[in-house]
Amino acid sequence: MLYRTFGAIGYVLVVAGMLTLALDWTSFTLSCIIAIAGLVSLGIEENRAGKRHWLVKYVDYAPLFLLGLIYIVVREQQNLAVWLLSAIIPLSAISGWYANRLARRPRFRSLRKIEDLIPETPGTKKEHHPHQHYRQ
Repeated sequence: MLYRTFGAIGYVLVVAGMLTLALDWTSFTLSCIIAIAGLVSLGIEENRAGKRHWLVKYVDYAPLFLLGLIYIVVREQQNLAVWLLSAIIPLSAISGWYANRLARRPRFRSLRKIEDLIPETPGTKKEHHPHQHYRQ
């Protein structure tokens, strides 16, 4: 998601919300509003991306989720919290790149091709493509 517009905005807002909370720049409420706006932005991008394989989603969001959980535990230790937050974007870039590579493999594609969704007309027979591994 980091390589798409709303996804990048979402990541930046989530990290900014957690960072403002860790550094006590704003109130708790404003920090939560910023982070929730980021989650909404991520949701918008996820909705625009369509249905993706569950493993692709998990790989894509793993750094944000794992470092976000660790951040919740160590939020009071300001130096460690800032270090964790600064690692989210670069690690998410790596995991997003790998998720994109995974999504290119036929095994991890959840969406069918448009040609496969067109109903058959009577008298025509669909040809089976040798590299087609979709569940029917």
